[in-house]
Amino acid sequence: MAVAHLTATIQQTMGHHPCHFYDGKIIDAAKKMLAETDKPIEEIANILTYDPSNFSKFF
Repeated sequence: MAVAHLTATIQQTMGHHPCHFYDGKIIDAAKKMLAETDKPIEEIANILTYDPSNFSKFF
């Protein structure tokens, strides 16, 4: 019950579901790795615990 309340409160006050903020952090981390390393996208996806085919769609 507390999780549902927290989710609703964040969405109401911030205008976005909590997943929006989590996804933003993942995108920021991916951008940083792409800019600062020579790791391929597949490896970055794996580091961020995404299936590479889904990561391309997400990113």
